[in-house]
This record gives sequence, C-alpha cells and structure tokens, in this order.
Amino acid sequence: MDITYDQKINLLHGLRRRAKKENIEVSISLKDIEIPDLCPELKIKIEIKSIYPPNHPNRPFIDRINLKENYTKENLLITSQKAANERFMAIGECSFCKKELKLTRQHIRRETNNFCSIQCNKNFHNQGRSLGENSTIRYDLEQIPTQLIRRKEALESSPPKPFYFSGNP
Repeated sequence: MDITYDQKINLLHGLRRRAKKENIEVSISLKDIEIPDLCPELKIKIEIKSIYPPNHPNRPFIDRINLKENYTKENLLITSQKAANERFMAIGECSFCKKELKLTRQHIRRETNNFCSIQCNKNFHNQGRSLGENSTIRYDLEQIPTQLIRRKEALESSPPKPFYFSGNP
C-alpha cells in the first residue's frame, strides 16, 4: 500500500501516545511499519486518506500480537481500526448478573458498567428506585399513563403519576 512518510509518522505517534498511557515500551521505527492492502483479520481493504476521521473503520491500526509484551518488530500487528476495536482484550463480568463477558477495547475505555443484555442493563439501573419495598421496577406499571399527560395533571393525581416531558408546559 502506498503510504506517505507523514502518514507513517502519524501512525507511529499514535502508537507511542497509546503506549505511554499504558506504560509499554516501543522499540519499532518507521522502517518496521508496512501497511498491508487487506486487513489480515477481517479481509477488508485498508485505506488511509486525509479526509477520514481518526477512528474510521478502514484506517490502519498498529497493535500487538501478544498483548502482554511490548511493541517490537516481532510483536507487531497491523490491522484495520474496526478489527482492533472488535478484538477481545479482557474477560470481565456483567454488572448485574455477574455472567462472564469478553471485553473489547471500547468496553475497557468506557470504565463503566458492562452488561450481557439489555434486560440486565434495565434491571441494574432500576434496582433501588422502587415505589414499594418489594418492587424492583422504577414505577408501578398501572400508574404509567397510556397517553401523554401534562406535568400539572401528573402532579395533581393521587399518588402523583410519572410523566414524560413532551416539551409543552
């Protein structure tokens, strides 16, 4: 693949920036960076153009084959940005049901709760927000109105009904 000197420097600077954050040694030079035409993992065309944003899925990404070792010529893996983001990095657990999860870079970057399903996410965020002692949902389903109501109507009802702000007072 034809890649300019400046584009190689940008890739190497990005690599060094990530390595510095993670306290990883970098011992590669510009000569070691050879961008393949196709991503070795996803078999998609790797493209580098100045118009692409930094996280475009087809951009080249320099990664390590063995994630426990430093960046060396022998441990160098050049893939697409998409393949790097989808690569499993660690094993974690669901924040609600404690089921084992395979975490990608995006999970790890967020540093928030991870969930195995939408239902676990809902259950996690609804716990402790109940109307009654034994209720695990945020609102009693019978109290939720079937049509939009105004804030004033919701507050005047007994007990106050939940409402969804529609933009109108």
